[in-house]
Amino acid sequence: DGDGIPDYLDVDSDNDGIYDVDESGNGYLDTNNDGVIDANDTGFTDTNNNGMADDAEGTVPLDSDGDGLANHLDLDSDNDGIYDVDEGGDGDQDTNNDGMVDANDVGFSDNDNDGMADGTETTRPPDTDNDGYMDYVDLDADNDGIYDVVEGGDGDQDTNNDGMIDANDTGFSDNDNDGMADNAESTPAPDTDNNMVPDYMDLDSDGDGCADVIEAGFGDDDGDGYLGLSPTVEDSMGVVVSAPDGYTTPADNDGNGVPDFLEVGTEAMVTTQPTDLYLYDEGDSVVITADVTPQSGVVYQWEMSSDDGNAWISIGNDTINNTIFSGSNTGTLNIYNIDKQFDNYLFRLVASTPAYACGDDAISDHSRLILKEIFIPDGFSPNGDGINDTWHITGIERYPGNHIDIYSRWETKVYEADDYQIVAPEWDGTSNVNTLSIGSNDLPEGTYFFVIDLGDGKAARRPVKGYVYIRKTNR
Repeated sequence: DGDGIPDYLDVDSDNDGIYDVDESGNGYLDTNNDGVIDANDTGFTDTNNNGMADDAEGTVPLDSDGDGLANHLDLDSDNDGIYDVDEGGDGDQDTNNDGMVDANDVGFSDNDNDGMADGTETTRPPDTDNDGYMDYVDLDADNDGIYDVVEGGDGDQDTNNDGMIDANDTGFSDNDNDGMADNAESTPAPDTDNNMVPDYMDLDSDGDGCADVIEAGFGDDDGDGYLGLSPTVEDSMGVVVSAPDGYTTPADNDGNGVPDFLEVGTEAMVTTQPTDLYLYDEGDSVVITADVTPQSGVVYQWEMSSDDGNAWISIGNDTINNTIFSGSNTGTLNIYNIDKQFDNYLFRLVASTPAYACGDDAISDHSRLILKEIFIPDGFSPNGDGINDTWHITGIERYPGNHIDIYSRWETKVYEADDYQIVAPEWDGTSNVNTLSIGSNDLPEGTYFFVIDLGDGKAARRPVKGYVYIRKTNR
């Protein structure tokens, strides 16, 4: 590390904030975490009195990434493009981002002259996923099935997708021989959701409530955010081998170039429902609209049903029996030149958010098309002249089980009937409930509000509503 202390006297030979004793593989013998194995450590012995702990003799220093540099001399011991000083928990002290904590960094001190920054001596390298492999030698520090090299922002340099940037990758170089790919040295580990936890340690990198392992397109059998089923089984580099998937290119279901696990997603929700019922004449046009939130990242698909909602089929922008459909993949469906075959068809919008794997599809209420064999007149004149003396609704006989309510301008019910024009006779302008009336239940001239329910299985969620005028005099 060029700090003036020879490596054999330096407890941190590469100034990465991790004791050499840990990086060599003997950290478990340094029971008091002072960087040396000596009489102050539990279980220490030096029976041959050669100055080296008996249990440490014969140890070959680890070279986790196999690049020829032992971990204690390697600034990126697992070649994942993230400095060991960051994965070791002391990245904040490497103020110039060169992978070392030394005299070139603001606030550096080594008052005991042991070759290790004072501020890093008490830091224990984290093992985020508790799999027994410290993050700096773990290719998947959080066990989410996404390589750290990808979450660290250098996935494009791992051209053979083995989780490491090394001589096996196209374009690799390490001209300064510090054990880290030159092109990865300047890349800081991203923290997408700004929660002070870098993505490679964060099970929900974008903070949208959906685990990275799910948004990446992998399996999480028990919902703990780890790949597969816990307890997981890892190989010598901390990669989960107990799950059938993982470690492939993370999903980008909306195709915008941003992996879904880095893109904040929200479950779609229908905020404005389409109109329930459309009465039409053959050849008419209809516009059916629904509003959905969020406004971006939503995929729209209109569907129709010919059997009252038992089966639904997706609508394309095409023509069926001279009826033209457009906008089938937007929030507004346009239907032109409607054929009579679509009488009593249902239409609904399905909105999905592909980039948010944890969200369910939002399905709107349906709209129903009804051919205008039903004609509801807006007035009648029950004056006994034999013309329009009753309120005749053309076509309502097609809907057994219908129900009608009539209200005065003061919202008082004045008339009701079941099976109108099927069992109940046509309304003659008299009241059949206890309300304001003239003479023998005759209602006064004026405007009345009607509500028509065409019956279960025939109408939409809400009934047909409108106004009817009773005229008492001839004009």
